[in-house]
Amino acid sequence: MKVSCDINFRSKLWTIEKARRVLPGLLEHVDVAVVGMKDLTELFGIRVRKLRGRDSEGESDALHEAMAKFQERFGFSQVAMTLREEVSASWNQLGAILYDGRSFFESRRYRVDIVDRVGGATLLARG
Repeated sequence: MKVSCDINFRSKLWTIEKARRVLPGLLEHVDVAVVGMKDLTELFGIRVRKLRGRDSEGESDALHEAMAKFQERFGFSQVAMTLREEVSASWNQLGAILYDGRSFFESRRYRVDIVDRVGGATLLARG
């Protein structure tokens, strides 16, 4: 059976210090991890290279390096990361990256129009 874990740290549920102590032991039993860039840096100390300007190829390379370090540290079979660019209060761009220990697979970016920011509901209006 494959075990997956979406890190998705929430400070209202527990402290970052406790998460840093508990998560490594749990992640030893995980096959597929979903992680955000903020979780990589703040929970696991994996830095993502800073980029100047809007260098999308350089951004992908920097994210790939960080995901590979995370995969190597815990031995996951796969690591996924969602990518969100908040273009405005009315719309975002969403995409994802998957790393299987050998290759990276990156989705295209989708435009998501925000319908109800308070309720968190969104409508995928354009691809």
